[in-house]
Amino acid sequence: MFEGDTSAIHYQPMCTELRAVVPKSFVRAAVAACLLSGGASATAEQLHIEPGLWEVTYTYSLQGEPPAAVLAQLAPEKRAAVEKAWASRVGRSKTNTSKSCVTPDEIANGTAFENENHPPVRGCERSYATQTASRWTMVEQCSNEAGISERNVQINAGGPHTVDGTMNAVHGEGAAASGLDMAFRAKWLAKECGNVK
Repeated sequence: MFEGDTSAIHYQPMCTELRAVVPKSFVRAAVAACLLSGGASATAEQLHIEPGLWEVTYTYSLQGEPPAAVLAQLAPEKRAAVEKAWASRVGRSKTNTSKSCVTPDEIANGTAFENENHPPVRGCERSYATQTASRWTMVEQCSNEAGISERNVQINAGGPHTVDGTMNAVHGEGAAASGLDMAFRAKWLAKECGNVK
């Protein structure tokens, strides 16, 4: 997803697009949360979806201002580039489609649509309100060196071959808050993934 980053999620077109305007830690945590990273609890049901090749279409938009704490760490020219790119995309929806290979282990572990399992983000706590075969809802609240953030996620399995979901992530507070809103829809294509990972 990001060069040298630990969060290699299959949504590479979106992540490449956002890399220039959204802090890595914010996107990594937001998208990972949206895609069920962190795994299932011992009492959770796994989503009732088929392993195999999936096509995922997602729409996202940025809200607010880039996080001030992140901007403060950037060199002046990089900061100006990030501010300009962010401003050109705020409030505008962008849609991308990609393919993802989902394995039985990823479904069982609650990490479908991720390349690998990741340790929980330091300073973050997740709570799952619902973990059934057809719906997962999760809230993640973080307070760490990247600042304060909260993510609200809902994932729905409309049957073994369709999934949709929403995610709202907010970084910071008040007028200085920035956000990422995302909705996605996925459909199962085939049992075999071919060369798609």
